[in-house]
Amino acid sequence: MKNRSSISILISAVIIFAGLYFLSKTIENRPTSGISQIPSSFEVQTGQARDYMNEWKAINYLCLDDGVFYALLQSGELDGTYASYKGEKTIEGGRSSVYIFSKTKLDEWMAKKIEAKESIN
Repeated sequence: MKNRSSISILISAVIIFAGLYFLSKTIENRPTSGISQIPSSFEVQTGQARDYMNEWKAINYLCLDDGVFYALLQSGELDGTYASYKGEKTIEGGRSSVYIFSKTKLDEWMAKKIEAKESIN
């Protein structure tokens, strides 16, 4: 009796394995419903949240010292690269401006600096 149940379990396992194998081959060979090419990766579209960053990410993105970055910000050098709003960030008990920078605008600003061979500080 024990041998019979062992044999039936073995046969069931072989049948299940064979069914899964043929199913995987069927899925592998199925048509793609008119899609001529399936991309190997997804591209990020411009205008998404990744194109914007806070001031700390902007500092790191531009590879600047934070003192140099804030001096550029206060002097107006970075005008047009950010939007600001009064946020919850507090400095010495008061509300302060929070800056959201555009990656595209920072790229344009840096490209102008490089083309003109200007010093940043």
